[in-house]
Amino acid sequence: MRTALLACFGMAIVCPLAAAAEFQPIAPDATSDQVLESLKTRGDTMKGFSANVKLTNFDNATADSHSDSGKFLFQKVGDDDARIRINFSQRTEGSKLFPEQHEYAVSNGWVLERDYQKRVETDRQVAKSGEKLNLLKLGQGPFPLPVGQDPADVKKQFDVTLIAPAKDDPAATVHLLLKPKGLTDMARKFAQIDVWVDRQNGMPDRIVTLDNTRENMATADLTDIRLDVNLTDADFALPQIPRSDWDVTSEPYRG
Repeated sequence: MRTALLACFGMAIVCPLAAAAEFQPIAPDATSDQVLESLKTRGDTMKGFSANVKLTNFDNATADSHSDSGKFLFQKVGDDDARIRINFSQRTEGSKLFPEQHEYAVSNGWVLERDYQKRVETDRQVAKSGEKLNLLKLGQGPFPLPVGQDPADVKKQFDVTLIAPAKDDPAATVHLLLKPKGLTDMARKFAQIDVWVDRQNGMPDRIVTLDNTRENMATADLTDIRLDVNLTDADFALPQIPRSDWDVTSEPYRG
């Protein structure tokens, strides 16, 4: 899961925000195009959010799975940049729970990964100097989210289908199925992406990706999503570590 998490980060120029319409709750009978429009409006109007996150990786060949749970923070910094911090504090393997402390911080074109148990820190530059990461763009953030994107751009990359509600869906959501088209970058990564969007706040509650081998399924569940949170620099500052006791590496951009 952690390797897949980092692999989702790519390079993009972040465009300045245009004037955005006010977000309105999604109607229960909304079409797929209307849901995509709502996702765009939510991304355009959102300054940041916090959420509890649970990432589950399932191997279809072996039926093995494990989950990492923690906290997810996202904040726009000005009109053309953003930052993310993910702090995992618990791992589940089968019926067993283990405490863990594993963090990711993404800003200024760099992804910092820190494993406190192993005392390993790796800082990877994933964008050229002066270029920005669009952390909400499909394939370029930690989760493939169609938030804040032009529906026409999404439909260039995916066939989008509205799926009928099922009993195990997150409450009060609409379910979109995104299947990558042709020989796109998305098709090289994924066989399909399922997104459950909360009708009240327009945020994805669940994202399920199936890789292009159809062997690995990754599920991201976001709960207790708060769009009114007041995030500051302190929320994104990782604690100081005794670097003499850690294995610390920095990897510049390699294209």
